[in-house]
Amino acid sequence: MLIAKTQPYVLLDPGAESNWLHGLGSGAVAWLQGLLGLEASGENWRALYILGALPLALILFLRLGMRETRRFQASKSNPLSWRESLLRPWQPRYRRRTAIVTLLWNCVHMVTAPSVVYWVIFAREDLGLSAMQVGDIVFWGYGGGVAGHFVAGWLIDRIGRKWTCSGFYIFAALSIVLLYQVPTLWGQYVFMIATVFGFGAANTATHVYASELFPTEIRASGYGWTTNLMGRITEIAAPVAMGVMIAETGNIPWAITAVAIGPVLGALLVLRFAPETRGLTLEEVQERI
Repeated sequence: MLIAKTQPYVLLDPGAESNWLHGLGSGAVAWLQGLLGLEASGENWRALYILGALPLALILFLRLGMRETRRFQASKSNPLSWRESLLRPWQPRYRRRTAIVTLLWNCVHMVTAPSVVYWVIFAREDLGLSAMQVGDIVFWGYGGGVAGHFVAGWLIDRIGRKWTCSGFYIFAALSIVLLYQVPTLWGQYVFMIATVFGFGAANTATHVYASELFPTEIRASGYGWTTNLMGRITEIAAPVAMGVMIAETGNIPWAITAVAIGPVLGALLVLRFAPETRGLTLEEVQERI
């Protein structure tokens, strides 16, 4: 959100007057390039990466303040080898849940990845919005949309994982279609908030599944396989496929509409195959599924 509001002051148009933020970012980039023996490029966009990396300093404080869970401490009495931990999510007992969570993430990333890649292009070139307007829409979109995480967290413990997850998948798909189909300025604000809200809630519900369906001793491995590796195939493939569609049709909104089928398929998968784990402890989840 902060970078969205500051980027107009860093990505200056040719001939625009510099400012302290632009000078700070450009100076940091030039210093780093000199340190690496590279020629100073002077490209404004590189400064955003420098500014965006500053919060990484918080990792030290987070690491010092984090504590292990009692379930993990208990599992250390009978630890698995790295090979067992790595491969067990694909054993017959866990293979079905590994496949379900992997498919769910691919359904989500089918649309979230290209939406991020192409929205700024759409806003600037198709709608003619300024860098200031684009940053403001993103700022308010994420400021209002972040509530989706909290709403999903509240709902999954009241109406269950299945209905929360599938409902927000469909809500997010509809929101992003409308984001690209309603070209007015107010429409961009409203549907950007709705889209971030919907996908925030959908992601939270999916993260819950990815965390609950594996026992403690292989939870990290299961999460890594499903969420951070196999579940991201469409995150790589979808922007490429959309690029081909846009090159053929010249129409970004209809390309987004085509990939919005992904979350709808995810909702059907949840309703048909995903287990309901509401009200169960992690141990009870493992016993029942």
